[in-house]
Amino acid sequence: MRLREASPLDIVAVCGLTGRTYLRPFLCALAVTLRKLLQRVVLIDCDLRSPSLHTVTDVEGKEGFIDMVKYGCSFFTAADETEVGGVYLIGAGSHPVSSEGELVGRELERVFYSLRAKADITLAAVPAILTSGQVNPVLKYVDGVILCLNRAGNKNENIRNDFAKLWKEDVP
Repeated sequence: MRLREASPLDIVAVCGLTGRTYLRPFLCALAVTLRKLLQRVVLIDCDLRSPSLHTVTDVEGKEGFIDMVKYGCSFFTAADETEVGGVYLIGAGSHPVSSEGELVGRELERVFYSLRAKADITLAAVPAILTSGQVNPVLKYVDGVILCLNRAGNKNENIRNDFAKLWKEDVP
C-alpha cells in the first residue's frame, strides 16, 4: 500500500490493477474488520463500467456515486446501511455515464470532501487504469491505494506497465 505523506487515512482506493480482479470479497471482509475498530465504514463503488458492490445489498438502480458527482445527490440519499451495523454501501448509481471523462473537476472533489466528513474510513472500489489507458482521476482524491492483482491470464509485462503508469502519477 502506498500512502500520501502527512495525511490521515480517510479514503482508501482498492484497485484491481489488470484483468478481472475480484475485489468484492476482499472489500467486504476489510470493511467488516475495520468496523470493529471504527464507528462508520463506507464502501463505495467507483467502477462505473463494471459495478459489482450492488450485489452485496439491493442497491441496484438506486442513487449512488455517479449521482453524487453529477447531480449533487447527498450521502444520506445514496448510502444504505448493510446488515453489519455501521457499514454503509454506496453503489455506482442509477445514471449511466457517457464517458469516463465525466469524473473530473470540483464535483468529484466535493463528493470526496463529503465522504471524509461522513465516515471514519471509506473504501472505494476503483479501476486503476481506465479503458482509455489513462490513470483513473478518482485516485487523485484518495489518501492511500491497495493494489490487488490477478496474475492468471495476465502477462507480467502488462502488470509492470500498468503499475509504472500509476507510480508516475500523483497517486498515493
